[in-house]
Amino acid sequence: MKRPTVLVFNPPMNFGEVKAQLLKKSRLIRGFYRNVEVIISKNDIRFLIKGVDLRDFDYVWVTGSWSKRDLAYAISLYLTHHKRPHTVVNEGAGSTKLVDMTLFALAGMAQPRSYYCSRNEYTRRAEGIATVCKFPLIAKDVKGTFGRNSFIAHDLKELKEKLFQTDEYTDFIFQEYIENDFDWGVIVGNDRVLSAEKSYRKKDDTTFMNHASGGATEVFVPTDEVPTKIKEMAIKASKLLNLSWARSDILVNSKTGVHYILETNRSPRMTSKSTEVTAFVKYINSITDKD
Repeated sequence: MKRPTVLVFNPPMNFGEVKAQLLKKSRLIRGFYRNVEVIISKNDIRFLIKGVDLRDFDYVWVTGSWSKRDLAYAISLYLTHHKRPHTVVNEGAGSTKLVDMTLFALAGMAQPRSYYCSRNEYTRRAEGIATVCKFPLIAKDVKGTFGRNSFIAHDLKELKEKLFQTDEYTDFIFQEYIENDFDWGVIVGNDRVLSAEKSYRKKDDTTFMNHASGGATEVFVPTDEVPTKIKEMAIKASKLLNLSWARSDILVNSKTGVHYILETNRSPRMTSKSTEVTAFVKYINSITDKD
């Protein structure tokens, strides 16, 4: 029996572990957006990767960072038109954290108090930002990943100083800082929780983020031991954004017990020899077994 070929765009770290586990069942191929060519001739269009039409793969895993969301969307449109199975993308370059947060809020999902305004209004509206979010507050790049460009400010003076130091083209969303012990990171594939972890930040004053990329400690939790509310929030977030594969970060206020959705990552990193690897394997099996 021929193994299905699965093209995976933006393959996560430790992708080789997934390939090794699926070696006899599926042929996984790494795909990078830098190798994509789009050729339009009169009323015809083709999307190629290293000379191969994307239609020629049995399945295409389409994910993208904020900067590649437009290309991912265009690829999804192309594959949908030709009825080729893939992870559907329904958002273009205009999608940012602000869009996600709007969808979460309209669906009644709790989020930290947040404030957004035009970049050129930051100085004039600094006190308004502080009034809504209180200090300390967090500034997040609306298109940032892994905490890039994010910072914490403890008072108005520090907020203004740090904003002055940032790139003039970076837009921020400002949020209240929530007292917490750890983040939940929950991977959902096809509306099922496939992996979950608690991420504990370093025990010092150098960071406010619970990111593994920033030195946080990951503790993976069996999915049947994850609190029901955490699972429900992660699944709901994925459904709201129409994502068949995603990781949601969820925070629990250590003082009040209130649960908050922080953000949902379309292309999460994958820790070696963890349940994130087995989650990836389960997801690939779920899509290739359909055919």
